[in-house]
Amino acid sequence: MTASGFKPPTYQESRRSINPVLFIGMVLLALVLLGGGLACVLGMGPFAPGPTTSPAAASSPAPTSAASAPASADGGRTEEPTNLPSGSVEPTPTPDLGTPRPPNDDTERLLTHVPEGVRNSCSPGAFIEPVLALVNCTSGEEVAVYYALYANAADANEEYARSVRGAEIERESGLCYEESAEGTFTATSDRWPSEREYTLDSQLIGRYLCNEDGPPSITWTDDRLYILAVATSPTTDSDRLVSFWATEAGPIP
Repeated sequence: MTASGFKPPTYQESRRSINPVLFIGMVLLALVLLGGGLACVLGMGPFAPGPTTSPAAASSPAPTSAASAPASADGGRTEEPTNLPSGSVEPTPTPDLGTPRPPNDDTERLLTHVPEGVRNSCSPGAFIEPVLALVNCTSGEEVAVYYALYANAADANEEYARSVRGAEIERESGLCYEESAEGTFTATSDRWPSEREYTLDSQLIGRYLCNEDGPPSITWTDDRLYILAVATSPTTDSDRLVSFWATEAGPIP
């Protein structure tokens, strides 16, 4: 109806209310999506990068028990020895006596005590202290002998005592030769090694040691002259050796 002055009634727009449960779910979903995005950007949680193995670490061999060879001066590695010790102990080297000494006053004095029949074969030899002089001599092809001069009898006897200890025998263990009625000397090798003192014209001169550790040898001292001498037989002729010692070797005053 359009009668004048008449206003049609107005109506309010109807509004639907949002379900609270749905609203809360949407909020939670938005938070989850936002948190997942942040975790991805920051590399957190399941998006964190796992441990990586570098190529160098992967290719490096495991350490061995052997020590690394020392670096050389140019930065390279020195070669490790191939001839490794087998565990056996090397023998102790003999002392280096040096080169033969030229003749000196002590050499000349020593030669005056070497019997004339042997003296012409002598030559100066190498030595170490406390020896003052040493000469190497021969008597034919059967005997080689050296004479060593010391400053005193004590030094000479100390070297002699070392030889006796090496033979592992007691002093005064007996004669090592026999003399026949004709004056022939024969070695009693079945009694070697043996040791005892010796005299000349009833005067005590020194001591001697007969040994067969290797070529037969006789070591003796002369306490009057401070001399120690050693004679050996390269031909292993023990009879010739004891005959040389008893009749030719000296030393002489």
